[in-house]
Amino acid sequence: MRLFILSLFCVFISAQNVFAGNFNYVDAATISPEFLTPPLKPNTPELQAEAEEIIKLQANVTEAQIKEANVEAHLSPTHVFSAINSVADQDIASKFPNTHKLIEKVYSDCRDTYNLSKEYWKTERPYQVNDKIKALVEKPISKAYPSGHTACSRVLAEVLGQILPAKRAELRERAAEIANNRIISGVHWPHDIEGGVETALLFFGALQQSSAYQADLKAAITENIN
Repeated sequence: MRLFILSLFCVFISAQNVFAGNFNYVDAATISPEFLTPPLKPNTPELQAEAEEIIKLQANVTEAQIKEANVEAHLSPTHVFSAINSVADQDIASKFPNTHKLIEKVYSDCRDTYNLSKEYWKTERPYQVNDKIKALVEKPISKAYPSGHTACSRVLAEVLGQILPAKRAELRERAAEIANNRIISGVHWPHDIEGGVETALLFFGALQQSSAYQADLKAAITENIN
């Protein structure tokens, strides 16, 4: 039912042809925070269950996981690109300028979109609520819900998947790893991740309706990244 409702919202957004504001492809204001499943409320059994889940994960966290989470703390499109071994170490900006331009524009619009939702819901992060949960990365200054790392890494995975369809599964898996690392590091609740995925799907649905995006995507595909 959740996915069905989400798909209806995507159709609703797709039907909007006129966006207003400073954006590249998608006006963040057209993706209402109320489209998302509401976050869990404080002091509820459901939120306590998520806290216990995080505490268990942190009890078994490895140094490698902590290192990876810190590398990803300031998310960059290159972190998603790392799913493609043949591309990860290349200078995307100079070798594939059209692709670089595309992902930078998408990333900017995605950030604006999730930030609007964060300010609307204004939820606290796990380490702020439960002193048994530690922040294993630099403490973010923004609110928790939805997870911006989750939203934008998934959006970038989908966009890169349109350029490299054969790599779509690996890209989605990499996005999921980035999202999971935010839970392990104590800065996001599991339901923040779900909200991030919802944000990504809503945003990606709207993105497909942008003629500017479609033109830039076509230019990126001609660069033959492999």
